[in-house]
Amino acid sequence: MIKPGYLVAIMLLVCLSANAQITGLWVVKEVNVGDEVMTPVAKWFQLNEDKSSQSGNGLLQNSGGTYIVTPDYSVLIFTDQYGKTDEYGAFQVSLIKDEMTWDRVEEGQAVKVKLQKADKKPVGPWDQVIGNWKLVESTMHDKISNQQIFMRWDREYRASNLLFDENTSGIWHIAGHRPHLKLLSFNKEIPYLDFTISFFQDYRMIWTQEDGNAKLVFDRSLE
Repeated sequence: MIKPGYLVAIMLLVCLSANAQITGLWVVKEVNVGDEVMTPVAKWFQLNEDKSSQSGNGLLQNSGGTYIVTPDYSVLIFTDQYGKTDEYGAFQVSLIKDEMTWDRVEEGQAVKVKLQKADKKPVGPWDQVIGNWKLVESTMHDKISNQQIFMRWDREYRASNLLFDENTSGIWHIAGHRPHLKLLSFNKEIPYLDFTISFFQDYRMIWTQEDGNAKLVFDRSLE
């Protein structure tokens, strides 16, 4: 017969084990909304032992607050830093080793979030794009000498003879659900440009337009 004191200790160990499994850094691998896949780029959640939580995309944290999880860690709900509980309610949780799934209904559609435990935050294209880049290949230019673009951390850019044969500056933006780059010039006579952005390791950046009419290749520059 198990003594009451031992039973309490066993239950406590089970709860501690459950908490240890659900705490940590989790990277979103896939999000399904109804029949569509709507996975955000480089999305992560940090669940801490003190029930505080943070989330973000890439190296950027964009929310924080607290979370509550049932003792059997089957139900999870978030509250933001202002004390507002998630309007869509709680997630039903399935946790197997280093993989976790959240399920709930949002606006009449089934939502499934698949996560995987990670040691470090994923890097997003908005993290990779920061820095100075030199044009090395282009279908938009006959000559590519001295054409550069400086992508600042505060979402401004400065381009030298790159886009319209003149020095320009403006705002850059990368979408949260797909690697689409938009450049909006401070010169109102210049229309905004839209590219799909990709990277080869950390030194090469490639911009392409969906219609295939434009491709620009940059190498990271220390100049």
